[in-house]
Amino acid sequence: MNVGYFKHKTVKDQNGVEQKFIGGMINIPFMRPIECSLIVTPPEELAGNQKAPIYKIAQYKPKGWEGSRQFIGGIWSAVSKDGKVNYFKGHIETPLVAGERVYVALFEPKEDNGLMFEVTWSAPKSNTSAYVPTASSEDASYYADDDAIPY
Repeated sequence: MNVGYFKHKTVKDQNGVEQKFIGGMINIPFMRPIECSLIVTPPEELAGNQKAPIYKIAQYKPKGWEGSRQFIGGIWSAVSKDGKVNYFKGHIETPLVAGERVYVALFEPKEDNGLMFEVTWSAPKSNTSAYVPTASSEDASYYADDDAIPY
């Protein structure tokens, strides 16, 4: 399911100079839309950490926000199982879903629509192989031989 996009954007800073960045919107079902940008991870951080994301997902700062930038996820490069498609995969951290992560994939758009990436999301698959212990057949009636509360 296509849930968002990223594209090249520009904004003027306080001095009137145009700054280029990668910005977009992610709209996961039943969550509020997230305006965010992709921040390229510095080369020295990538060199020092093999598992560092290529991009960090940063939430846009609301007007008047004076705190530091809020990083809400990361993006890594990936290759399809058949080796034919290069794409990016990653996650957004949120307490609103079980597991506290929403996993996304970024693909180049199939149409020339000015977008850099289209963001897709798949609903998590249910875990049908979870271990469920069987109930004991032991008679437990002698453990509670009266109606008194034990505490």
